[in-house]
Amino acid sequence: MLGAIDGTLGCVVWPSYVGACEEDPAGGVVAYGEPTGLDYERGQITWAVNEQGELEGRAVVKAGKGVYTHLSYFSGPEGPCQVGKVQLPHPIRFDVPGVIEVYPITNPDLQLNKNQGC
Repeated sequence: MLGAIDGTLGCVVWPSYVGACEEDPAGGVVAYGEPTGLDYERGQITWAVNEQGELEGRAVVKAGKGVYTHLSYFSGPEGPCQVGKVQLPHPIRFDVPGVIEVYPITNPDLQLNKNQGC
């Protein structure tokens, strides 16, 4: 015999990739603002526990010429599956292709989408 339901199990799956966007990536499962050039590539996030016992990540995003205003978090290296975003404190401008080192990535940095849809 089954008993009454006592609660709901929920979880948050942290993203595995981060990308740089040239505008606010406002969409849920659509990666708005992410460049499409050959010089651009999302960075895979490496997660580790720091000296304070907190989980933090780091990644390197390959970015082409442009102005980047937001970071967007994804569950994969390409395709939509955006799981969160954050606005940069100031835009990053590249006159030639370069890299953006994203470190540290912590819980407060990540504004998760309510409906991940992936």
